[in-house]
Amino acid sequence: MADRERRRELVSEYKRSHPEAGVYRILNGTNGKSLLGSALNLNSVRSKMTFAGKSGTTGGLDHRLNADIRQHGIEAFTLEILEVLDIRPEQTDAEIRADLTALEALWREKLDPATLYWTSAEKRERIAPHPCCNQVSRPLAPLTKGGHHHDGCC
Repeated sequence: MADRERRRELVSEYKRSHPEAGVYRILNGTNGKSLLGSALNLNSVRSKMTFAGKSGTTGGLDHRLNADIRQHGIEAFTLEILEVLDIRPEQTDAEIRADLTALEALWREKLDPATLYWTSAEKRERIAPHPCCNQVSRPLAPLTKGGHHHDGCC
């Protein structure tokens, strides 16, 4: 009877516990670029990196890394855990995800945008300086008639 009670207690404790969640980056040591991300389970990210290193495949990693992994090899990439989220037992998964999103945004502000791997949507959304005058105007947009991303340039 004591074994059943102990088992029930352990199962209950396991259900209440959350895996380690946080913000990470995968750094390309060759060119200095990095992929910034967050995960509800940082151990799964560690496992994907370990698997990629042992198998030489990139299937479990973000597609934005594929070209550079083919060019430089998986050995050029390292995983850095930037911050682990302090999870309270009463937090729901949705609340944890919201906290992770906010934490990742804070880290994105700290890092140099020129060194990050971006998705196409992120490229359109971020504000970038104009190449000829360095004036920051609005998010990247199609070129205007004068060949500029903003009006009133050079």
